[in-house]
Amino acid sequence: MQHFSAGATRHNAVVLAACFSLVLTALVTCGLAIDPAGHTPGKILVAAMVLTVVLAVVDYHVLAAKITIDGDALKLGAGFYKITCLTSEIELETDKPRSIRDMGVTLRVNGIFMPWFRLGWFRLRTGRRVFVFARTDRALYLRTSRKFDVIVSINEAELADFRSALRAAA
Repeated sequence: MQHFSAGATRHNAVVLAACFSLVLTALVTCGLAIDPAGHTPGKILVAAMVLTVVLAVVDYHVLAAKITIDGDALKLGAGFYKITCLTSEIELETDKPRSIRDMGVTLRVNGIFMPWFRLGWFRLRTGRRVFVFARTDRALYLRTSRKFDVIVSINEAELADFRSALRAAA
């Protein structure tokens, strides 16, 4: 079993959590200042708690998502958004990572989309479904013989090892 990294994630997750904590604190403070009688702050506190739960789920996906080649299977993702694909069903379209925008990823069908993190099901301009796991804008496009393709970003230092492991497992 080989694990591969998709880039620096923990730093991004910590910065994201800190920014949202500040926003939540500001919302609650503004809510208390708007209505000292306590009517609006209750609604704002409920909204803040719901947002905190949503952010915790997103944070889990960001931190737990991984890339693994286990025997003859490629496993990607975490939580709600994960796939297992046989390596014999995958072909490397290109040896060089390229921009996800250039690949034609247009519509998020079911997944997480942030400027520095994408995980889940998307559609290409051509209408083809694609599973994306990317922590950077540069990624590999893996065509499969199934009804979907895979886009995955691999840490530059591990790119050659990933390619050779994928070819060896197939």
